[in-house]
Amino acid sequence: LTNAPEAELAPTFSPKGDKVAFLRAGKLWTMKPDGTDEKVLAGDPQVFDYDWSPDGKMIVYARMDGSFASELFIVPADGSTAPRNVTRYATYNGDVTWSKTGNKIGFIGQRRGLYAPYVLSLQRPGTPGAAGEIDWDDIHLRAFRTTGMSADSAAISPDGKQIAFRHSGTGDDLWVANSSGSSV
Repeated sequence: LTNAPEAELAPTFSPKGDKVAFLRAGKLWTMKPDGTDEKVLAGDPQVFDYDWSPDGKMIVYARMDGSFASELFIVPADGSTAPRNVTRYATYNGDVTWSKTGNKIGFIGQRRGLYAPYVLSLQRPGTPGAAGEIDWDDIHLRAFRTTGMSADSAAISPDGKQIAFRHSGTGDDLWVANSSGSSV
C-alpha cells in the first residue's frame, strides 16, 4: 500500500473499516484501505499513541513536545479542523483509549510525579449531549485521576464506567477502578 522512505507503524482500521490510520515518521496519517487518499492529520512529529472514536469521525492522539512532555489532542478523521489539545498539562499523557459509548477517554497521566489512570469526560456532567458530541469548553479541567495508585498502562471499558490498569508497585498486577474514583 505504501512505499515511503520513513518508518511506518501502528496501523489500525477505523471502526467502519473505511480508513486506516498509521504513524509515519512520528506523524499521524490516514488513508483508504486500498492505499489511496493519504492524509496527514497531525503534521507535528512525535506522535506515539492514538485511538479512533467509536463512530470513526475523530481520533485522539498523544504527542511529545520538544521538552519531552506529552499532551493529548483530538482531531477530526477527515482533517477538516486543526487538532485540539484536551489535556493542557505538560508532563506525560499517553496510552490513550476511547470508550465505545464515545463519551470518555482513558489514559495514563503524570501529575505531581505519579503516573496514574485518568478519565476525561467529553461532556460536562449533567449536560445533555449525544455520544460523539464534544463539549470543548474547559475540557482539560475534566481529566480525573481515578485512583492514587501508580499505573503504566490502562484501558477504559466500553461503557466508560471503569478503567483497567497495570500497577507494578506491589508486584505486577492488573486492577480496575471506577471512572468516578469511588472504588478500586
